[in-house]
Amino acid sequence: MTGEFAIRRLLAKDPDRALEAIRELTADPDEHVRRLASEGTRPYLPWAVRVPVLVERPEATLPILDALYRDSSQYVRRSVANHLNDLARHAPDAVIATARRWLAARDSNTKWVVGQRQPVREGL
Repeated sequence: MTGEFAIRRLLAKDPDRALEAIRELTADPDEHVRRLASEGTRPYLPWAVRVPVLVERPEATLPILDALYRDSSQYVRRSVANHLNDLARHAPDAVIATARRWLAARDSNTKWVVGQRQPVREGL
């Protein structure tokens, strides 16, 4: 069993408490722990059981992604990009708003994370 499976059980039982604890993982010095925060809360994690609250409340994981989208580790940023892609399946407006917010305060990796590999277009 990997950490993602354990986190998902906690999310299913007590989502608010679990999300609060998981947000703390975003500041961990270990990139694997920070990635776990993003990966474990993905709505459509391919190898794990679905946690309905992650689909019902797409905004619930945004504070985790906000803390990680500029992470120094590409390993972590790739998970954030995958998580954002998952959210786009059922909450495209939230993803667009998040991408716009991140692009307004971007670093050299932000365009890649939001999937924008072309020059920034007006309005996004």
